[in-house]
Amino acid sequence: RKFTTIPLAPQLQARFRHPQSAREMRYLHERTEEILRHLREIGEIHIIDDVAMGWDFLGAVLDGNIKPDDIVVMVSIDGAQLYQSKESDCWIYVWVLLNISPDKCYKKINVIP
Repeated sequence: RKFTTIPLAPQLQARFRHPQSAREMRYLHERTEEILRHLREIGEIHIIDDVAMGWDFLGAVLDGNIKPDDIVVMVSIDGAQLYQSKESDCWIYVWVLLNISPDKCYKKINVIP
């Protein structure tokens, strides 16, 4: 058996080396501020089309558990049965970086192994 993983922290730190990707990492904070402003003015969210609009996420922000400079990732994991006659013994996971906009975070280049 062989288990290979690539540490997450160095991959996230590398995002801040280039000005463009560092700017992209500000998306979640800026979008969250925009949503909270909208909630204060209107009182509701009509269409939820981003993780930043979810009540669990917004609650964590308002409670101070997620701060403006925090990096937020989501893990996607699945098991695979490699051979028909064997029990599943292979698990595949990827990290989805939620700090960048939804139109970019699910692209192959931004999904972290």
